[in-house]
Order: sequence, then structure tokens, then C-alpha cells
Amino acid sequence: MLFTQFLKGSDVLTRHFLLVAIMLFPVCGHAEWNADWPNKNKITINTQALGVTESVPVLVRLHSGNFDFTSVNVDGSDLRFIAADDKTELKFYVEKFDAANELAVIWVQLPSIAAKEKEPHIWVYSGNENATSVSDPKAVVGSGTIAKFHFAENALLKDSSATGLVATGAITAQKAGLIGESATFNGSAMVIPANPAISATAGFTWSAWIKPNALPQAASLFAQEGGATLSIDAQTLKLKIADVVLSGGELKPAAWQHVAFVINGANASLYLNGAEVATAAVPAINPTTDVNVGNTFTGEMDELEMASVAKSPALIKLAATSQGVDSKLLTIVAGEGGDEGEGEPNYIGILINCLTIDAKVVIAILAVMFAISAWVMWTKAMLVSKTDKDN
Repeated sequence: MLFTQFLKGSDVLTRHFLLVAIMLFPVCGHAEWNADWPNKNKITINTQALGVTESVPVLVRLHSGNFDFTSVNVDGSDLRFIAADDKTELKFYVEKFDAANELAVIWVQLPSIAAKEKEPHIWVYSGNENATSVSDPKAVVGSGTIAKFHFAENALLKDSSATGLVATGAITAQKAGLIGESATFNGSAMVIPANPAISATAGFTWSAWIKPNALPQAASLFAQEGGATLSIDAQTLKLKIADVVLSGGELKPAAWQHVAFVINGANASLYLNGAEVATAAVPAINPTTDVNVGNTFTGEMDELEMASVAKSPALIKLAATSQGVDSKLLTIVAGEGGDEGEGEPNYIGILINCLTIDAKVVIAILAVMFAISAWVMWTKAMLVSKTDKDN
């Protein structure tokens, strides 16, 4: 009733502005993924830091500074990751969720993103008390991955890829690792049993984060009889394939560093922190034996990965720059809920965010027309007032 009276008492331009705005907003009133999940955060993506356009797993770190842990179930079971279209569910794996300390590390399978895509982002939803977890480690792996050891405390020696390898060894879990828990090596190797999936015939990539307790030290990081051997020689990385030796890079003690080597046909490359430090031509290899990791190594290791493909330099760099604590790849924006404590949705914000460009242009034009209309009304009112006084 009040709204109708307001329209009757308004000029033509004002009524047109309000009516068009009302018609535009309902178009996106139901754009959210699922009404049963009331809380929503945008995660923006830095495409320059991403460096690739293909679908890749990326690490999302949640903490009290970027996420409201009171808006999610205590075990994180209601977390859902949705693509920018606010429709497509993304695969993800919760490696660690600690509601008490407000910390979580989650791997999300990022969709393909064009290099010039404007404002690329994904969404994280929470707040459904009745939801059950859909976390799936096997669904969040890179192309060609044949082994992925997260070194989680409850699965320290288990590979989370579809290969399902189970290693043996006397390593222990370090709770305060780089990404959730990490593995502590005290000179004894972790042995990954021989498996047909571990093959270098079509290329091979090995990578891991390492934190040497002290340097110099002589230690083997990766060794497979008849294949490659990656070791620490004092403070330098050394890769040996048959009679060819590649060395380069200077390691630092008590610091996390990303190391990797790639065999691509007749060439091999050695990487430290995402940068190539050595490359050389190598003979073909096709080992079929056990893999030994960390023999005589003293320190920590995290995110050990093997792939039966030669990963590109861009993918190696992405892993090195996006998985550390100072990553610039993702930014988690404050929730779109209204009052943070209550976690109620900010419907005006939601409506504005889902308007199309042409709708925003129309509203902007109407806003200008409204301002002109208001000015005309004020001018007329002043003129009438002056005329009354003169009379």
C-alpha cells in the first residue's frame, strides 16, 4: 500500500526507474547454488600466479583471518566448492580441518581458466548442519599422477591417488607440517613397492617439499634401481640417470623448499623452488623396481608426488609458488553474509553481484535520470515557493 502511494506521488522518471529496477533484480534472485547452504565466500584467482589454463588441483588455506569457522560444521563436512557460474560443484579433498584452532587445508580441483578471463573466481559454501562430507582425495590429482603422499597422520604411508600404493618405513608424522602434517625422516628410507604404474616410458615427474634439519648432508631423496637417483650432495641437488649427472641449486637448512625432476623423452630437468637449475640429455630408462625415498635423509618431507608424464615448467612453478604459506594465487574474500556473527545472506550484495553488465548499465542510466528528475522537482519547488512569497 505504501509503495503504491509512493508511486502515485512520484514523477514519471522516478516511477520508471523503480519499475525497471524491480524487473531487473528478480532475474538473478535465485542465482545461488543451493539455499540449504546460507554462507558463501568468494575465492578470487590470480591468473598471473596461476600460469596455466588447464584444470589443476590447488591448495586452499582457511584460517581465522579469512574465514568464519563458526559458520561451518565442526568437522567441515558441509564445505562445498562451486565454480564461478554458481552451479558447477568442484571436486575437493579436505586434508586437515581443525575447527578448534581455526585452520584448514583443502585441495580443490580448479576448472579450466582462460588467461584473460575477467575476475576469475570460485565459491566456498558452508552452513548446512545436515550435510555430510563429500571430500574425495582420489578426485583431486593432477594429470598423469600415479602417487600422491600427503603424509596425513591417519594415512602417513598411504598414497591418495587412484593407484593406491602403500609404502613401508619408519617415518613419523609431524603435526606442524607445511601442509597439514608432514613426514619426519631420521635417516631411514620410505619404500614404495614396485608397481607397473611407476613408469618412465612416456615421461616421468617426481616432486616433494623438503626441509633438511641441517646442511651439509649426504642423502638420497629418490632412488630406483635402473632408473633415476635424486640426492643431496652437501647443499646441492644432484640427479643421476645412467651415467649422466645433473647438479644445481643451493638448499637451505631448516627451511621448506620445493624440489622436482622431470624426464621428458631424451632430456631431464632439475628444479628447485619452481626454477630450472640444470638440464641435460639422458638415455631412455624403464625401471621396474621398488622406489626408495629419504634414505639417510634427516628432515621433513611433504606432498610427495610422482607422475607418469613430463610435467611442464609452468606446472612445476605453480606447485612451488602456490603451495607455500606465502602463496599469492588465491584470495578469500569476506563472506557475502550480512551480519558476520549471524551469518545471514546479504541479499542486496547477492543481487548486485549477479546482475549482467547491460543490466548494470541500464540501472546506472536510470540513476542519472532519477538524479535529474530530483533536481527538476527541487527547482520547481523553489520556484513555487518564491512565487508564493512574491504574491
